[in-house]
Amino acid sequence: MINKFDIHITNLDVGMNSHDHHTHTNEEIIILLSGIAAMQIDQSYQKASGGDAVLLGPMVLYNLTNIGNIPCLYYAIQWN
Repeated sequence: MINKFDIHITNLDVGMNSHDHHTHTNEEIIILLSGIAAMQIDQSYQKASGGDAVLLGPMVLYNLTNIGNIPCLYYAIQWN
């Protein structure tokens, strides 16, 4: 079953973006462990902080920017 998941943890420095805006063919969940982030989800932005989870559907344009004053630690989990 584990081969159906792609999981990584990221420690995003203050002011940094996770990556360029992009999409995935699979669903993805972002679980923030600490910090404050602005999530671009399609054409809108949502604020998320430690303890929040964001579910992204397939082919949804997104990225994450650390807008806090401490590193933003999060898990990103995709499955097929």
